[in-house]
Amino acid sequence: MSVYTFVTIASVAPARAIFIEIGVVTPSDGFATWETTGNLVWLDVTQTVGLSYNDIIAGAGGWLSAGWRYATGGELCSLFGVVTSVQSQAPCPRPAGAPWVPGEGASGEVEVLVALLGVTDAAFSPATAGTYDDGDPAGAVGSAVLSSAGFLGTPSSSGVFDDFLTPDFSHPTQGHWLVKEFVPVPEASCAAMLATGLLILVRRSWRA
Repeated sequence: MSVYTFVTIASVAPARAIFIEIGVVTPSDGFATWETTGNLVWLDVTQTVGLSYNDIIAGAGGWLSAGWRYATGGELCSLFGVVTSVQSQAPCPRPAGAPWVPGEGASGEVEVLVALLGVTDAAFSPATAGTYDDGDPAGAVGSAVLSSAGFLGTPSSSGVFDDFLTPDFSHPTQGHWLVKEFVPVPEASCAAMLATGLLILVRRSWRA
């Protein structure tokens, strides 16, 4: 589960971050997203829906044994902060019992990032929701959601919450935020694709 081949390059707020969709199981499956600024690879949340935190820790899917780990609340705040104001809604992550104060963002940018990370729920608006490790092994686990603008006029938003779910909670619309540090594969084809994609981004920025 470590086949890294560039599939799609998306510029989300070019001055802040570039997200690159990459293959994980096969070279072109697009099951993960490399956030180049933080140099983390984010597994699509859709790959782990319907599983509990306890399931993942027990080895379900083989993700942890393949080198993936749970993202921290701080890493999620940084990721969501690229496209929303979640980091300005101090503190981030929100502690247990804190009121919902969404970090709003530009709908177009949020929609792109949600699509890259994997849509887990599209009932009201495309959204991706997952569990993360909040550092409290004896209690509840964290939950983070990034949601596009809805058809009912709801704005794009995000939230990161510590101690939000029990470790045995599972749901078809809830996955898990798993990451690993990006280690490039020295393949000429990958390098050529990356160079081409970045050149396109430079040209678009220059024309704009």
